[in-house]
Formats: sequence, structure tokens, C-alpha cells
Amino acid sequence: MCMHFHIGTLTKNEQTVTEAYAVDETIHFDPSSVTPYTGALSPAMRKALEIGSLCNNASLLRNEDGVFVGQSTDVALLNVLNVAGISDRRNVRFPGKSAQMFRF
Repeated sequence: MCMHFHIGTLTKNEQTVTEAYAVDETIHFDPSSVTPYTGALSPAMRKALEIGSLCNNASLLRNEDGVFVGQSTDVALLNVLNVAGISDRRNVRFPGKSAQMFRF
């Protein structure tokens, strides 16, 4: 999986996924669109986008502006779910679980 991010960190301090690549498939997203992506998502692309959300440390909750809170890359991977019409299922699949660091 590869994501192409549009970086607006100088003006808005955020990143946005504009293209996603998975198994010889490229999808172009319009993050400014108010309607979800209407094209067909292959199983590989759907799984890639789900993995991008599951391997993510952004907050499960949104702030008062309706924006996820966290690292800009993590937030971009969550925001693209809305554009692709995929629900965020982090809390459904792994309720109450958290990552733990291991010291070497």
C-alpha cells in the first residue's frame, strides 16, 4: 500500500490523502468533495485503507471542529475513510485494547 499525501502543513497544518495505490490499482481522491468516492474499491484497496486506520494512534474522538486529533499522517489516514465511504471500526474490532511499548 502506498498513499500520496497533499501536504498543507504551511497553511493549515494538516495532510490529506489524494491518491492511494494497492496491487496495481490507483485511486484519486478529492478531499474537498462533500460526497464520498463513488468508484468501486477492490478488496485489496479496501483492506489497505482499513489497515491504515487500524495501525493508527490518532484519537478515536473528534475535537469540537469535528476533526480527529493526532499526528497529521494518522489523521489523514482516518479522514480518507470518510472520503472512501468506509467506517472507522477501530473501537468495534479492538475495544479497550492499546499498544504497549517493549523496551530493548
